[in-house]
Amino acid sequence: MVKNGLALLIAVLLLGCGGKPVVQSLSQLTEEFVYSTLAFSPSAATGAGYHQHRGAALDELLDDYSAPALAAQ
Repeated sequence: MVKNGLALLIAVLLLGCGGKPVVQSLSQLTEEFVYSTLAFSPSAATGAGYHQHRGAALDELLDDYSAPALAAQ
């Protein structure tokens, strides 16, 4: 009985939230995470076939291991 009530509560909450579907938001978040993570290491990005990030040519950059760059990661 508790499981059915919990499932019903979750369904009502998801339907009542409106806005963008969760799948689309998760897809966008996943894409942003993967590409941003690759951009922190241009050599890995180039190896993975990702060559441009937000207008920056990753093929022309080197990995940055400075303290500020590591803190940004």
